[in-house]
Amino acid sequence: KYEVLALTSRSFDTHCSTFSQLKSINIDFSNFSLCSKTLYFEGEYYAIFKNGIFFTNGNNKGEMLEKFLDKINFCPKAILYVDDKFHHLQRVEKICQKKNIPFIGLRYGFLDEAIKNFDSSIAEMQFKNFGKILSDEDAKKLSK
Repeated sequence: KYEVLALTSRSFDTHCSTFSQLKSINIDFSNFSLCSKTLYFEGEYYAIFKNGIFFTNGNNKGEMLEKFLDKINFCPKAILYVDDKFHHLQRVEKICQKKNIPFIGLRYGFLDEAIKNFDSSIAEMQFKNFGKILSDEDAKKLSK
């Protein structure tokens, strides 16, 4: 009975893979969306909202949320927001304070360790060998 908005920094160029990834785990944000239309945000803040997902294209998520709410002329009773980056939480909270919307922000940190240990040279080698399963260890050997 609650409306949901998926707010991502991704660009719309990734929409096919984004929808496919979500479908593979049975998530469809369009079922609970605030808006059924596709919305375009052009000019300085180029972004697109489609099927319940707002592709903010690297823009400030707080500012984009404000633009979205203004565009659909909607003021929620409260916002529960989850993000893996603390600065996104702060930016959304700032907009909520400005609009007097009660806000609860949760930072999701499950992948913090994996991100900390990310090695771009391994990722590059795995990408070069795309189509084959290449472990991190094998990729390290090949990149030497």
